Amino acid sequence: MKTLHFYVKSVVNTVEDGILAVDSTQKITLFNKRLEALFQLASSDVMNHEIKDVLPQRDVADFILLSEEKSKYFIINGYEIVIYKSLIKEDNTIVSTFKSVNQAFEIEGKAQLETRKNGSSAKYNYRDIIGEHKSLTNTIALSKKMALTNYPILIQGETGTGKELFAQSIHNYSNRKNGPFLAVNCSAMTDTLLESELFGYDEGSFTGAQKGGKKGFFENANNGTIFLDEIGDISSRLQTQLLRVLQEKEIRRVGGSRVIPIDVRIITETHNNLLGKIKQNLFREDLYYRLNVLGLTLPPLRERRADIPLLIHHFISKSRTWANIEKEAMDLLIEHEWLGNIRELKGVVEYLLTISEENEIKTEDVESRLGKQKIKSTLNDFENESFDLLELQENRAILEAIKECNENGKAASRDWITFNLRDISFILTNQQVRKRLDLLEVKEYIIKRRGRAGTKITEKGLNYLYYLKAKQNCIINKSIY
Repeated sequence: MKTLHFYVKSVVNTVEDGILAVDSTQKITLFNKRLEALFQLASSDVMNHEIKDVLPQRDVADFILLSEEKSKYFIINGYEIVIYKSLIKEDNTIVSTFKSVNQAFEIEGKAQLETRKNGSSAKYNYRDIIGEHKSLTNTIALSKKMALTNYPILIQGETGTGKELFAQSIHNYSNRKNGPFLAVNCSAMTDTLLESELFGYDEGSFTGAQKGGKKGFFENANNGTIFLDEIGDISSRLQTQLLRVLQEKEIRRVGGSRVIPIDVRIITETHNNLLGKIKQNLFREDLYYRLNVLGLTLPPLRERRADIPLLIHHFISKSRTWANIEKEAMDLLIEHEWLGNIRELKGVVEYLLTISEENEIKTEDVESRLGKQKIKSTLNDFENESFDLLELQENRAILEAIKECNENGKAASRDWITFNLRDISFILTNQQVRKRLDLLEVKEYIIKRRGRAGTKITEKGLNYLYYLKAKQNCIINKSIY
């Protein structure tokens, strides 16, 4: 019997699901390693104890013991979980299986996935956009208003910020949600190939053209949405053709003369500075304003650092496992600059899950991937700064105020900075703040813009702020000792 019990325990510890069993006396008789990682509890601490006494979430225990439902959704330690339960009647044992939401969707939604195989539907919705920071929620709210119109949308943002995720969510929120959604990477094709793919071609228009011709993306997206990825990379000739589509709502196939009317909503994206390209005569100004009827700018990850733990838990959950992260390791991940944004974060999480042992992501694991914090390695860059203690305190207080404002999704005005400093009993006049800001801007620690654009701290400014904190702590320690 002991051999059989050991065998069963070995098997349940190797499966991808969390497995929990409760006997007729409501005591836990099985609690595998997946659940140890999910609940951050050792099996030895819960075995043979009543489930209500040891599980931190009472609602989970109530569902397992009392509910007549066979499955239910929960959030456990930041992970989205669906619990399935069954009863073994012979000994009244309840066996519960814990699956990530993604696994549950795979089980319950295979029929829906089949409809996506043709590549002409949007699979993401707003619920797939992870984050609670105000800068993100404001962007989502704005995009929902845009979705209810038929105007073109230009989505701008750094690489890896989730532009296609937003495009698909906009489509699925719009009145075109039952129509096709087609995404085209404009930078992945040559000029002539992109032209034939977008507009289609007639039979005999070029060597190798298929018999009967071929519909292009615009025709296939009729009554739906077309998403043009990296629009800043298309040639001037294609820019002219795209402008005609926007103006006339019609296309001509390559090698054809027939005008084909279309009803397509166009969403474009770019991480390029299109206004800069216009100045260099690399992008048509009239096309820019046609595409940018509704403009949406996505916030970079470093401006919503509070969302990083949520994203990490989401990616871990999608990997069909659960892992505990040391606090210092999480702090390093939150402080990292993430120049590749969410795409970079996803890759790092996948790396950490691969190398971590016993479902534990440690600080040294993070350092092995990211190196020592970049911000800490730049402290020597500021050693030549010459200032007295008062100047150090003033600069730190001002930069802290700007950083706090930026992290709440806003740019800081001079009046707001002055008012905020008074809240911490740091009295500077509006004119004194203006002079300090001018000096900080010269050193590229901040960017000042007029009006509502306000002031933003730069990456260099964040490093300088870290240096100021370290310097001030050093001065305080010397005065104590």
